[in-house]
Amino acid sequence: MYMERHAILLDAGYLKHAITSGSKPLTATRIRALIDEICATSPFHSQSRLFRTYYYDAEPLSGKSRYPNPANGRHLDFDNTPLSRNNLALLQDLRHLPHLSIRLGTLRDAGWQLGKKAIKPFTRQQEGNPSLTPDDFVPAIQQKGVDMRIGLDIAALTLKGIVTSLVLVTNDSDFIPAMKFARREGALMYLVQFGSQGSLQDALIEHADGIITLDPRPLREI
Repeated sequence: MYMERHAILLDAGYLKHAITSGSKPLTATRIRALIDEICATSPFHSQSRLFRTYYYDAEPLSGKSRYPNPANGRHLDFDNTPLSRNNLALLQDLRHLPHLSIRLGTLRDAGWQLGKKAIKPFTRQQEGNPSLTPDDFVPAIQQKGVDMRIGLDIAALTLKGIVTSLVLVTNDSDFIPAMKFARREGALMYLVQFGSQGSLQDALIEHADGIITLDPRPLREI
């Protein structure tokens, strides 16, 4: 008996904001729960089999970078930041999940920029010049290659007829051309919205065949 197949494409940059809260980092357990919830929704429950989940992220930066104020000799060690350690642990755990493929782009250290808290004094009318410390700066990190990998996978999955439906978990309108291509090739394109008052861009919704609405609160508690 023929059964339709679907693939799930997870944009990690979006996911880390959508289903995390407070100090809890994103975990493989939470991602596994998200995959199960998507597969249990009406478009797929008992009607379609999961082919594979694709997780798109970038390897954390490594090495050290000197803070903008060289007088104090301080460096930021990217390898030892909590964010880097959490991301490395997540990628390692995801490698053990079945039917999941990790697609990694790259990160580039583009210097430093003022953090949000440091910018506020400059936007207010006040006497004197605000003084800056190294802690007022944050790394300017650029991500490369992730969007391209998502677009290529959407094209390959639909052109080769590997799946009949795709579930894209993102809020990035840069993927609209890939979404339009998939639909022209006969695939159904779904988006995931977290919460009934989700913030998916209208431009994305326009080019989707359906919206899967999930409650993010249980996922955040895992």
